[in-house]
Amino acid sequence: MVNRAFNWSTLIIAFVLVIAVGYGLVKIDDSSKKVNWSILFGMLLIFIIAATAWVLVVPKTQISDFGNFWTRVPGFFNGDKLYQTDNDYFSRFAYQSGYMVYVLAVVKIFGYHIFAIQFLNVIYQALILLFTYLLVVKIFNNIKIARLAVLLLMIDLDWFALNSQASNQYLGSLFYLITFYLIMQDKLWSYILSGITLTVGCLIRPIGPVIIAGIVAFTIVYLVFKLGGYTIKSL
Repeated sequence: MVNRAFNWSTLIIAFVLVIAVGYGLVKIDDSSKKVNWSILFGMLLIFIIAATAWVLVVPKTQISDFGNFWTRVPGFFNGDKLYQTDNDYFSRFAYQSGYMVYVLAVVKIFGYHIFAIQFLNVIYQALILLFTYLLVVKIFNNIKIARLAVLLLMIDLDWFALNSQASNQYLGSLFYLITFYLIMQDKLWSYILSGITLTVGCLIRPIGPVIIAGIVAFTIVYLVFKLGGYTIKSL
């Protein structure tokens, strides 16, 4: 039964806690690199522990498209074809084949245990938090905003909830985020590597054209801010 009083009180307490933690992160001095990295890795560790606990208690059943990735793995190792009929899942959605190769590789290395997929998702999420932090610092040159960015992402329940499934969004998103970070280095070698990470990300999660459009829009906005001399303080 729905307990409205309990739901609302939980929501209010959650908001208060987030605001309190965010305020604390902003108030901590950011002049020491050692302190900054300690705070970041502390947040990542908390997230890894919480996310791992989550995947250990939620149902292991893989549903929807995630079920297609996971439940058909034993058959493929026994000789089943990836494309069996014209109406087969991977015939209709061939762009999902890249992630299927990844799932097969994980099973080949760790065995047919869904926890391997789940825990790797958690690791990818932690790396996404890390690169989010690095990107925010690179763009805004502000450690405190980077801390808040990590905090808001690590408590995002929608982003948090699917790590128990064989979902391609975490690994794909990680490669796309690395692509942005490499482009921000503005070096020949980084541009070459960004092309590789963009390609791998597209193979895992085929939204490359959207990411390319995002890169163009991001570059334009970033150059406007950079050439215009805008900063967080001036805004």
